[in-house]
Amino acid sequence: MLVLRYACLVGMLLTCICCIPLAAPVYAQTQNSNIVRVGLYVLNIGRLDVASGTFVIDFYLSMRCAGSKCNMGSFEFMNGRATSIQLIENKTTEKFWRIEANLYVSPDLRHYPFDSHSLAIQIEDTSLTSGSITYEPDPSNSGLDPSIAIVGWTLAGWTQTVVNQYYKVYNETYTQYVFPSMWLENEYLRLKFLFQSSF
Repeated sequence: MLVLRYACLVGMLLTCICCIPLAAPVYAQTQNSNIVRVGLYVLNIGRLDVASGTFVIDFYLSMRCAGSKCNMGSFEFMNGRATSIQLIENKTTEKFWRIEANLYVSPDLRHYPFDSHSLAIQIEDTSLTSGSITYEPDPSNSGLDPSIAIVGWTLAGWTQTVVNQYYKVYNETYTQYVFPSMWLENEYLRLKFLFQSSF
């Protein structure tokens, strides 16, 4: 009888536990749904001044909605200013510009004349924070035109990325598209290598 009584108590407890409603699972917060794919195709680079880190660049910029619609906002350059912006295509889900800009980077001349440099293009939205817009790289619409030529320098490659830029003074974070890797290698390096290889 004692065993039967304990068995009944266990059965009642299990029934009560099964009747307790389970709490809804907690998921990690996802990024905002306003995603814009950014592509950049460089046409020409000119007036490169390594001493001051300034250069002029001519390129196509494209922005496309990742979904059926999005708010592309408005953009600005964080390392310079555009001197010419021509809107070529203006659709609800896609925009296309041709832009010429005066930009600057921080030159590293510690290894001169064996120096190399990265010419960057940094783009942020003018007012929408990372909670309202997210940039994504668009490799299919990005690259360097093969006709680009810079006297004394060799273009050694390129990449693109997106970072979150936090401004402590405003306590705000912005999504920043960076086309950072138009790597320039001094032609002196190649000439020195060819000279040494001939002996």
